[in-house]
Amino acid sequence: MKDYYKIIKKYKGRRFYKKEIYQIEVKNTAYGILIENFADKFPTWLAPVKVKNLLISDKFENYAEKIKINLEEAGIRVEIDSRTEKIGYKIREARNKRVPYMIIIGEKEEDNKTVSVRSRDNGEEGEVDLILMCEILPPSISGRWIALDD
Repeated sequence: MKDYYKIIKKYKGRRFYKKEIYQIEVKNTAYGILIENFADKFPTWLAPVKVKNLLISDKFENYAEKIKINLEEAGIRVEIDSRTEKIGYKIREARNKRVPYMIIIGEKEEDNKTVSVRSRDNGEEGEVDLILMCEILPPSISGRWIALDD
């Protein structure tokens, strides 16, 4: 406890009281319990990144930006993975990071103005219209419910 107090005092540069230290410890404990309980598989509303756009090629970066803008307007946090890696590697990496939804963007999706959706729980979900995607995702994010295993 004394070492913890010294670290905080040095970090903040001001004197802390026991109440403040207790509040910090409670928050850290709560975060630890959440991470341990969900095993890094947070519900969609709690996940830091809700959707990850995975590009098959650099040619589709403009379409990926358009998708990102539409989803951000709907209140969904999105990241674009535009690295020059194989798509299988990108999918595996996103799955290991426990991203709830992955959108695979290729030539077919750009031509049809759709997105190929892959979820963490159900796997491949097929092609979905972009407008429909912006309507489907927000309820699962704003619902703030937790599915309990029996």
